[in-house]
Amino acid sequence: DITGFGLLGHAFEMADGSGVTLELESGRVPVLEEAAAYARKGILTGADARNRRFLEGRIEVASSVDAARLSVFFDAQTSGGMFVAVPASRSADLVSRLEAAGVLACRVGRVLERGEKPLRVL
Repeated sequence: DITGFGLLGHAFEMADGSGVTLELESGRVPVLEEAAAYARKGILTGADARNRRFLEGRIEVASSVDAARLSVFFDAQTSGGMFVAVPASRSADLVSRLEAAGVLACRVGRVLERGEKPLRVL
C-alpha cells in the first residue's frame, strides 16, 4: 500500500527487508500527467523532501530518470496504490487478471540478488 513513504520508500523497505535489490523501470510506472506537470513546475509536497532525505545514499537512481517522474515517486500523494512482488513466471497472468477486473496493473521492475543498494531506479 503506497502511502506516506511514497513508491520509493516502500520499495526500499520491501527490498531491504527481503535482502534483495529491486530494479524499477521508471518509464513503466503509471504517473498522472498532472502530477508530473506540477513536479516540473517545482510544486512539491513536504513529503518529497522528507522521503529524499530518508533515502539519500541508500538507493541508486540512473541519471537518465526524468526528474519530474522521480519527484512523483518520492511523493506520498500516491493514494494507496498496491505494489507487490510475484514470481516472474506469474506476473503476466496476474496483470491480465487484474486488468480483466478493471484494475490498472503493470509490471514495473524485477527482483534481483542483493547488489550494492537495495533499490535501483532506471
